[in-house]
Amino acid sequence: MKLYTYLDRLNMDKTKVNPSAKFLDGLNGSCSGICFYNSLKYEVPGCHDDQEGFYVIEGSGTVLMGDTEAEVRPDMAILLPPRTKHSFKRNPDSVPIKVFWFHAAI
Repeated sequence: MKLYTYLDRLNMDKTKVNPSAKFLDGLNGSCSGICFYNSLKYEVPGCHDDQEGFYVIEGSGTVLMGDTEAEVRPDMAILLPPRTKHSFKRNPDSVPIKVFWFHAAI
């Protein structure tokens, strides 16, 4: 199991609207990474069988979590229960929303 890594922005798929890079894989399905949400509209929502957490590093916008919408800004933390549909969109005057994400086994 890899214990550390560095973000390699040069090798991220920049053709994606919201490029993402996986950092680490842990035990029992835990993993972490970073995503840059650049879209001005909600894209196809993510939905996973495990819980997922987010920490907003920079940027501002809105997150849709099931039927709930919330303002997104730096230093916001989010923890979603399993099978919760979610999507982010940035504000037009914002840099892409930079989010650290992690999946934790249930």
